Amino acid sequence: MKVLIVEDHESMREMLKLAFEKERYKYDAVDTGEEGYKKAQALKYDVIILDLMLPEKSGFDVIKQLRALKNNTPIIVISARMDEADKVRALDLGADDYLVKSFSFPELISRIKSVVRRTNGISNNILRAGEIIMDLSRNSVRVGSDFIILGKNEFMILEQLLLNSGEFVRLDTLTNIVWGKDSSEISSNTLAVHIRMLRKKINPRGEEINQNIVENKRDFGYRLMAKKD
Repeated sequence: MKVLIVEDHESMREMLKLAFEKERYKYDAVDTGEEGYKKAQALKYDVIILDLMLPEKSGFDVIKQLRALKNNTPIIVISARMDEADKVRALDLGADDYLVKSFSFPELISRIKSVVRRTNGISNNILRAGEIIMDLSRNSVRVGSDFIILGKNEFMILEQLLLNSGEFVRLDTLTNIVWGKDSSEISSNTLAVHIRMLRKKINPRGEEINQNIVENKRDFGYRLMAKKD
């Protein structure tokens, strides 16, 4: 994994470097929008981590100009700006995700894996693991030949478990992704209730093979045990 960091605050830039070194990601780091734009055009990256308020060229302009040149490298915006209008604008311009500082670094790593897998590993917006098939373009889920109805939160949880099939997704990562700015008010018990409901729904025929399809690691997270295709 090779990451381009475009961040003008030195302390945040250094923390991002440490987080990526821990994950054994390669990275380049620059502190202006213009440098970031030039790097993104000159070299190939798996993902770009982009601040919005940058010297020389704003993050908005970087997104707009890269997308105008058909550069489809996934972009995750990290910003202190909490205004919903800024998030909508960044996503409309072509950003793939948006995180408000201060986010957790495990959440950022999970978001990176998600956008990279969406870009490189998903055919026709289909996520699949074992008998579970999720069609992101239609917001539908099928287990074998049976279509199942999921609530919005259940769908988002299952999407993350499918994207990280076989790997544990941390509790705080799931709550941050599903409940966003309200995640601090969500208890682990609330998440556990959603997981129990999800388990029942993805096991519609009560088959033994699916009994423990979502595994819990106490006080850490959940993972989908179905083999990913």
